[in-house]
Amino acid sequence: MGILRGVNASGHLGWITKNCTICRKSLRVGRDLLYTCSKCGSNKVIICSGDYRTLNGKCPYCHSELVPLL
Repeated sequence: MGILRGVNASGHLGWITKNCTICRKSLRVGRDLLYTCSKCGSNKVIICSGDYRTLNGKCPYCHSELVPLL
């Protein structure tokens, strides 16, 4: 049919909602400030702004700098 339904639909919140790797807080891309590690990959490490301050801007896995996810 070609019609996307459920979680595959482009308007579904699963496409724009991510969870923080540390505290599992639900974050919305574009509304909340998210940080990711460019070395580990943007899909593996997503950090919220509260945990970013706690970690002093360093990745908890490889200790490289975290960059904002746009």
